[in-house]
Amino acid sequence: MRVCFVCPEKGNFGLLAFPKDEEEKQRWCDSLGIDIQDVKKSSSVCHKHFLKSQVEVVKCGSSSKIRLVKGNCNAEDQTVKTMSVLE
Repeated sequence: MRVCFVCPEKGNFGLLAFPKDEEEKQRWCDSLGIDIQDVKKSSSVCHKHFLKSQVEVVKCGSSSKIRLVKGNCNAEDQTVKTMSVLE
C-alpha cells in the first residue's frame, strides 16, 4: 500500500507520483518543505495537497484513477503546503 510522502494518507487511489522533471520535482519539494534528496522514485503525494481544480478522476475500465488536469498549471505557478502543490 502506498503512503503520501507529506501526510499519513494511505491507499492506492488519490496518490500522485512526484514529477520526473527535476525542476518540477524541486518546486514540489520547496513548496512542501521537504528535501529533494529524501524523495524516492516510489514516493507519492496525495490529492489533498492539490486544489480540486488541479486534479480529475478518470475511469480506467472498471476502476478509476486520479491525475493532474493537463494545462491547468504553468511554470510561474507557486506551490503551497496546504491544499495546493501547484497553485
